[in-house]
Amino acid sequence: MKKVASAFFVFGLCVCLRAQDAFFLNSNQSLLSLNPSFAGSNGGFRNQFSFRNQWPNLSGRYITFLNSADLYLSGIKAGIGATVMFDQFGLGEYSSKLYSFTYAQHLHFKGGQIKVIPSFQIGFGYRAIDVSQWGFSEPYDYRYGYALDSSRIEKSYLDLNTGLLFSYLDKLYVGASIFHMNQPDVGFAGGQGLPQKVNLHVSYNLECNKNLRLQFSGLLNVQQDYYTTRLALNALFYDHLITGLACSNYDTAILSAGYRNSFFSMLVGYDVTISNLAGNATGSWELHASYNLRSKDLRRSVTSFETW
Repeated sequence: MKKVASAFFVFGLCVCLRAQDAFFLNSNQSLLSLNPSFAGSNGGFRNQFSFRNQWPNLSGRYITFLNSADLYLSGIKAGIGATVMFDQFGLGEYSSKLYSFTYAQHLHFKGGQIKVIPSFQIGFGYRAIDVSQWGFSEPYDYRYGYALDSSRIEKSYLDLNTGLLFSYLDKLYVGASIFHMNQPDVGFAGGQGLPQKVNLHVSYNLECNKNLRLQFSGLLNVQQDYYTTRLALNALFYDHLITGLACSNYDTAILSAGYRNSFFSMLVGYDVTISNLAGNATGSWELHASYNLRSKDLRRSVTSFETW
């Protein structure tokens, strides 16, 4: 009976994963997953690494690794980027890999005070179910109830995404992105199109004084029947110490803290579900690290959280 329950749980998980992508708590440290138009936004080279551990109190936890690198090409006023994302559920019952490549054209107006950045991203994805991890003595087909010839079910696909970003004085950022425009087939049991995901985001950076800088941000994430809203306030003290507080529509409070300097930053985040229905299953934590290589003048400008 436990084996049957395990199989249906994994199958149900795959259906949910089809409907909603991995979601990072701190979008400043995972910019290309928020909007590919951020490629090249720091004016130099940047590498961002993120690790997310969802449901850590459960044996069936869901972990995500993301690493993205982007570079601004001043000769053509464009940004390019490459991203690798890896997901795994439990001990490998479900896993996915996605390799993405981004091009963002930076259009400057009014002497660079206003920037409009359209972008295009192409991804190559791979998903797999390892049936041997379900606990059956033989690989099991959850659709028809008989043994399969192989313990792994695999799927590869092409993913197309786009974004648009508007910035003013490197303080106000307004953007929109659409992921899975082509709704690639990711189904393990027949054709299943990956639903389009839309991100709408806005942020404003305020320099209160030389020792305190604030960022106010809002995000709306919509995918199929799911949507997430997030309001956040981040603060930078003495150009080095980072703190953040955010809330979402799922009775969730998000806390973060970290350190930055001109070349690198590290951040730890944790979300706490306030609902009494949460129990011990909920809550997720993240670790972010980034490296920036820019000109000396750009390194001195730290008012924009989106350029770290």
